[in-house]
Amino acid sequence: MLTPILPPVMSISPWSGVPLTTLCHERVLQRDIESHNKIVNAVLKLSERLAAQGSHSGGKPGLKEEREQDCLQLVALNLQRRWHGIWIQSLEWQCRLEDALTRRKIEEVNRYKELTTLLCPRRTSPKPSPFLPSLD
Repeated sequence: MLTPILPPVMSISPWSGVPLTTLCHERVLQRDIESHNKIVNAVLKLSERLAAQGSHSGGKPGLKEEREQDCLQLVALNLQRRWHGIWIQSLEWQCRLEDALTRRKIEEVNRYKELTTLLCPRRTSPKPSPFLPSLD
């Protein structure tokens, strides 16, 4: 099964606070997704225990029991894959948002530097003031 490609990060005005709030929201979601890892692992362990009990119960399992065990293992593996895919996507979005925020900060710093050089040009060679005595 192919995972869908994430839509591109929308371009946001550099003066709006949207990326920062989006990044904070994404971090909260990331923590929530990571907390569900314990639940997913518990379900996987329970599935393994049920499969082990079925094989150790003595006697040969019937066709119905064997199919049920296979179905449980398949459901557990699909749950693990889906959780892992969601976790990876949330990490990708968090990285994208952090990258966009960093680019925005760099653009703002560059704009500030341009403005300061326009408003406060530096002299390339200092000229002595005619009103101050020379120190030579």
